Amino acid sequence: MKPQERFRPITTLWEWQRHAACRGAGSSYFYSPQGERGRSRRDREERALAICAGCPVREPCAAFALAGHEDYGVWGGMTENDRRELLAPSPVTPRTARPDGGPAIRPGRAGRPLSAANSIRRKEG
Repeated sequence: MKPQERFRPITTLWEWQRHAACRGAGSSYFYSPQGERGRSRRDREERALAICAGCPVREPCAAFALAGHEDYGVWGGMTENDRRELLAPSPVTPRTARPDGGPAIRPGRAGRPLSAANSIRRKEG
């Protein structure tokens, strides 16, 4: 096998970009200059979000940015802060009593009682 055959770009990962509303727009709409804050940042983000609002590939763009943990810029109608909030670990939720009076459960643990979750953890560890 020839080296150029082994290392072909995977264009399907980028195909959606050909249809993006931002294609050809300057990056200054989507990425902040160093030190940008306050009103100028909000104005720039609003201009970028307006472009994204009518984009036919908004969802794959946002999914690409979230999957790649894209730290900078506006992607798929989401600002840096939007993505950061969405990807942030959720806070620990309090235990909730079950209606049937059984052991308390913590949401996010597939509805297992805390004692069952702890015994599984002990077995795995």
